[in-house]
Amino acid sequence: MTMVCGSSTRDYCFVGDIVAANLLALENNQAAGVYNVGTGEEASVNKVFEAIKSATNYQGEPIYADARPGEIQRIVLDSTRLRTELGWKPSVMFEEGIAQTIEWHLKK
Repeated sequence: MTMVCGSSTRDYCFVGDIVAANLLALENNQAAGVYNVGTGEEASVNKVFEAIKSATNYQGEPIYADARPGEIQRIVLDSTRLRTELGWKPSVMFEEGIAQTIEWHLKK
């Protein structure tokens, strides 16, 4: 299968939302087993690039490399169990998460 450059996807979840999910699981005595922590939404490498470009006012264009052998091209997580059993949901949307992450790195 040939993929268009930058079209592979991942389910990007803001680190603060992941921490919140873990804290919910730790605080709930009934929590057991595996919980997927994700937004349920796919974001392409191109979308990540465009969000970072916008948040940083970068003027360049992406530079693509060949896909790595065996790399998964699409992935999205089903966090239904986490949402229904523990009441978790992501609170930081994709673009805002990118902006907050960049801001944090700039302060370091």
